[in-house]
Amino acid sequence: MNEKYTVALRFCGGCNPHFDRAKLYEDIKAEFSAICDFEFYKEGQKYDIALLIDGCSSECLMESDYNAGFVVIHDRNYTDHKSVIQSALDQIKK
Repeated sequence: MNEKYTVALRFCGGCNPHFDRAKLYEDIKAEFSAICDFEFYKEGQKYDIALLIDGCSSECLMESDYNAGFVVIHDRNYTDHKSVIQSALDQIKK
């Protein structure tokens, strides 16, 4: 059996009340839980990918160094989240 990808999760501050970040995360978790283990980001931990869920295009989460590849899902690309995340996972050798 293949090892699962480790995915760190970060949410933005939530300035856009029209974008349901928690619902999107629940959908992502349901779709990728067979191949990914999700946990909230902790500084100093090693992850395959940092999943940054931004409610707008200001990308406030981009100010940190995640020590991992990262995927940004925001209000402009959330409808394509499956392909965006899968593309990032495909670039990792497991």
